Amino acid sequence: MIKDIFKINDFVAIYTDLEAETFGLGMVVAFDDKDVIIGSVDPSGNEDGLILYNVDTICKIEKDTQYCQKIKKLMQSKKTSLATHGFGKKILQELLSLAKDNKKLVEIQLQNSHKSDTVGFVESLDNNVCKIRQFDYLGNEDGCCIFLIEDISSVKYDNRESKDTLLLMDL
Repeated sequence: MIKDIFKINDFVAIYTDLEAETFGLGMVVAFDDKDVIIGSVDPSGNEDGLILYNVDTICKIEKDTQYCQKIKKLMQSKKTSLATHGFGKKILQELLSLAKDNKKLVEIQLQNSHKSDTVGFVESLDNNVCKIRQFDYLGNEDGCCIFLIEDISSVKYDNRESKDTLLLMDL
């Protein structure tokens, strides 16, 4: 079914909560049987990292809307290029490994909570367990978080907010 919905390079808006009126917008860069990754774009047409969604949490997908067309035009005029990383068949594990190897901050939502349950660096990935060294929004270390990888409903990788947090960490 996923292959019928998502195509690589499709420009989509993905909703996981219709009441919140928020969505992820970008180009599909990878998908497997459980997850989809988009190269994310902000409302001004700028690159905003990668977002992985567990497909079971998606309630609505839009394609070819006027808003999507507007953002694509902004991207073209700004010559915005999106992050892609040549993912394989287990894209969730690959994205977490990529974050660990490149020391990139991730923002993780668990069990479709509709909030950021942890923000930080991936420290370890062992036997379906992930350990994150957490940081607050001011860039201060805030302990660690350990959870089952199967409980992840979304991952934001190297987005604008995490880049801001990295800047604060360096101050």
